[in-house]
Amino acid sequence: MQKVSQVVEEVDAIRRTLDKYGSREQRRAAEQAERQELLARADAGRRAKTDMDEEAQAAGSIHRSKRALDEIFETGTNILGSMAASRERLKW
Repeated sequence: MQKVSQVVEEVDAIRRTLDKYGSREQRRAAEQAERQELLARADAGRRAKTDMDEEAQAAGSIHRSKRALDEIFETGTNILGSMAASRERLKW
């Protein structure tokens, strides 16, 4: 009888140890899944930042191009005005 109770105690101890191990492994698996999710979010954030940086560079390039075109147009207008004034002077 004593041998049976000793075996029962050993089985209970093994069962508790196995339950602790199972809980620990579940917790580790959940932490790993959470880590993977956070890394995926970080990657998505980096991609979004890269996309926004590219859009900002494109917008800056467009702005600079517009400014250059405005300057070219103004220069052309000034040249035409100067030529018109010269024409008038030559007429007189």
